Amino acid sequence: MKLGALRICIIYILLSFLWITLSDKALFLLRDQFTPANFLLVSSAKGLFFVLITGFLFYKLIKIDEVRLKESEKKYRTMYEGNPLPMWIYDAQTLKITSVNSAAIKSYGYSEAEFLQRTAMDIRPKEDIPKLLEEINNLSTDAVRASDWTHIKADGSSFHVNIHSQKIVIDQKPYIMVIARDITEKVAFEERLKTLNQKLLDEKARLIDTQLLAKLGGWVLYLEDMRLEWSDEVYQITDHTPQPGESLFDVYLAHIYLEDRPAMIAALEALVKNGKRFDVTHRIRLHDGQTRYIHHIARLEYEDGKPYRVVGSLQDITEYKEKEIRIEQQNKVLQEIAWLNSHEIRGPVASILGLFNIYKEAHSAEEREKIIEMISTYTENLDVIVHNIAERLNKEISE
Repeated sequence: MKLGALRICIIYILLSFLWITLSDKALFLLRDQFTPANFLLVSSAKGLFFVLITGFLFYKLIKIDEVRLKESEKKYRTMYEGNPLPMWIYDAQTLKITSVNSAAIKSYGYSEAEFLQRTAMDIRPKEDIPKLLEEINNLSTDAVRASDWTHIKADGSSFHVNIHSQKIVIDQKPYIMVIARDITEKVAFEERLKTLNQKLLDEKARLIDTQLLAKLGGWVLYLEDMRLEWSDEVYQITDHTPQPGESLFDVYLAHIYLEDRPAMIAALEALVKNGKRFDVTHRIRLHDGQTRYIHHIARLEYEDGKPYRVVGSLQDITEYKEKEIRIEQQNKVLQEIAWLNSHEIRGPVASILGLFNIYKEAHSAEEREKIIEMISTYTENLDVIVHNIAERLNKEISE
């Protein structure tokens, strides 16, 4: 409207300047052809003609400007009312809602009259009002501000919206125009995704804990450059601190006992060349000198029909292996004890039994006394043997 008024004013000034200049010059040139009375009449008629012409011109220009303004208002109203997204305008000072479109009425459930009786604070939770007031203070006419809010419908239910707000000026008074987009499903999806991600993180943490308890770790060997990658658990099992630029394959081979390396390398070659099952147990020596028994299983993966990488897992079976070794040692001791039972004990017992039979057939007291001394000697020998066996058993039990 300001531009239309300025345009009309400029047109009027230009026409007035041209009319006055040209008409006065024409009268001056024709002054000798008029009597004083006629000259005055023509001068008055010229002014009256100018007033009529400019009045008519003003009327036409104003009508054209009004039509243009109405068309502009109609377009704006169509864009505002017909917008599928909820829109409303509220007073930047009182926060009272002054205008609302049909999409907002449909989305929020308020009638137009109910909307116009409310303020921007009435459709928000009370805890969001301080944030709203701060947001309003930060709005300007130069930029649109976007933010997510919780709004309240007519039935009291709440839903999530993304708000685009901008300060506008109507009749020299500040207002705020709002466009709202329902993002309830998006927020719900993000919450589900967040919950799922947290579950995955929890599962991963439990898996890591399980692997740590089971002393399990994973590894991948890329065959093209023999690049070996370890999971964090393998670093813990091998007690190795990663170093930049190192070859983990060479590092691990260096950890393996020298006499166990050929079997490890042969099993790896058999897997890559012939696809044979990779199932290997070997010993490694840690930096502090400790020995650990490691069990590997792995599979071969192909790319474009060619061996690409070996994916495997390892487990620290040191405790199991040490128990197995102790059991083997105990079995060996028990076998020795069994041999003692069957050989060393059997001799004295057989001798004692034989002497008892001889004792029954002895004819003199001297013979019986000598036999008793021999039985006593064999009994002492038997006691020593039994004592030695008991000591070895106690030693194995204590170990």
